[in-house]
Amino acid sequence: MEANHKQGPKVPEIQSIIVGLSRDLPPKRVMRSWVGARELVVWRSQSGGLNAWDNRCPHRGMRLSHGFVRGERLNCLYHGWQYDSDKGQCRHIPAHPDLDPPDTICAHPAFIAESQGFMQVSLTGAPQMPELPMAMQPVRSLTIACDNAVVISALQNNAEAVVDMKQDMVILRESGRMLAAAIQPLPDGQTNLHLLLESAADRAELTGASQWIEMVRRIAEQSASQQKDTGPKDAGPKDTDKGSRA
Repeated sequence: MEANHKQGPKVPEIQSIIVGLSRDLPPKRVMRSWVGARELVVWRSQSGGLNAWDNRCPHRGMRLSHGFVRGERLNCLYHGWQYDSDKGQCRHIPAHPDLDPPDTICAHPAFIAESQGFMQVSLTGAPQMPELPMAMQPVRSLTIACDNAVVISALQNNAEAVVDMKQDMVILRESGRMLAAAIQPLPDGQTNLHLLLESAADRAELTGASQWIEMVRRIAEQSASQQKDTGPKDAGPKDTDKGSRA
């Protein structure tokens, strides 16, 4: 039996969240993710079909994110049971190759969609994708070792301007360019941040945006560490060391 993911502060009740950048999940790739406290496997079939299911095999509960993709099916690593893209129906059991698996053997799906470079999962219906102010390109995703409130504060305090802010998305301007930062709380008290930059930006500006968000991560983690020692405070003053962003 597998150990549970490390538990941290209680995760907010979340029904829909951005889970990653489309670019980071090419065909035949599998990743582990969360919507609130619900653990999911997100994977893309060989033809590009995008899926999000509960991260457990209906057979013995093995994490499906340990599995692998063959064609249009996700194979569980434990006993090789195969589940088809889209509906999650079990289609093959290696120990019983002549058996036509019953319809009751099925992965438990969530709703997933992708648009504008983001992948979003919903537990209750078709995801409502966020509206972005312009065409954008992916920068990177990264995990920050503190909760989402500290991350949002660090973004606000270290950008040139905050243009718009929703529960799980911050639109901001930095170095004269627009960025979209999607916030994904994790069940261990950490936060995933998925970053896009306006599509007119060149390669040097992409590098600068990547370095800037790394600086924000450092500030947020330092602030979280200070909060543990001295109690809650804001996520630090704006970093004026522009050389770190070049």
